[in-house]
Amino acid sequence: MFFVRHDIIRSPQTNYRVIHFNDARVEWEDMSTGFRSVVDAAWLAEMLKVDGWQLEPSYDLAGLQSVIHQTAKDKGWWEKPRTTGDLIALMHSELSEALEEFRTGHEPSEVYYSQDADNAGSEKPEGVMVEVADCIIRALDFAASHGVNLGEMVRSKMHYNNTRAYRHGGKTL
Repeated sequence: MFFVRHDIIRSPQTNYRVIHFNDARVEWEDMSTGFRSVVDAAWLAEMLKVDGWQLEPSYDLAGLQSVIHQTAKDKGWWEKPRTTGDLIALMHSELSEALEEFRTGHEPSEVYYSQDADNAGSEKPEGVMVEVADCIIRALDFAASHGVNLGEMVRSKMHYNNTRAYRHGGKTL
């Protein structure tokens, strides 16, 4: 399970805010008392399957964009400048991977796991929508690198699209 800073975890007794996380541990803060503690991430993932426990993501698209860009920087992807052409090509490559997943017989709703060669013991999610998610991650990282709020761009474009005619442009696909 993946946690993001400021996610809210609701339990039957109290609510917690995620402060810091890694694969093994989650530091959280009791929202009523301010008391901080560290819990095992696997235990927390199991507790979230129990009635009365739930995870509420704390971010909108702008927040997600910020988390994605920071993760890319933390993982070294921004140590050297990246060109706009390279970043667009990387988004395109993710969509090509999504098409290849479909061409090899995987349905869009299917998610399967493989052993991650770069991270021993980890299972890597695979599938059409996983590659689409990678494209979205790359698009949000690209936007953040240019200081653009992609959520606002989407809202602006949807506002314009709502003014267009039915199947505008005379295109068949």
